[in-house]
Amino acid sequence: MTTINNVFEVTPADFKKVNAALIRILLTLYECGGSLPTRQLYNNASMNWSHGWRMVCKAEQEGYINRTRIPRRAGEKGNHTMVNKLTPKALRLLERLDLTTPQ
Repeated sequence: MTTINNVFEVTPADFKKVNAALIRILLTLYECGGSLPTRQLYNNASMNWSHGWRMVCKAEQEGYINRTRIPRRAGEKGNHTMVNKLTPKALRLLERLDLTTPQ
């Protein structure tokens, strides 16, 4: 395996194996139009809260998703809603891995 600027090059197949859960989160967002609230994202991706949370944090740290807080209306009970949106970087990754359909 060769290195360039201290970064290892990997094949798309190897990347898919190592990052299967991250890719599942990104694909779920892609298939649902690119934007979902966090709880709905976990349900659609068939992930429990703890594992899904780690993958959402990883995706956000690596720049694959942006998270936006939507506050509740006055007098409404419950927590605020976090909406997750795919970034152009995530779309390029999914295209490079041949996981998107041409439009």
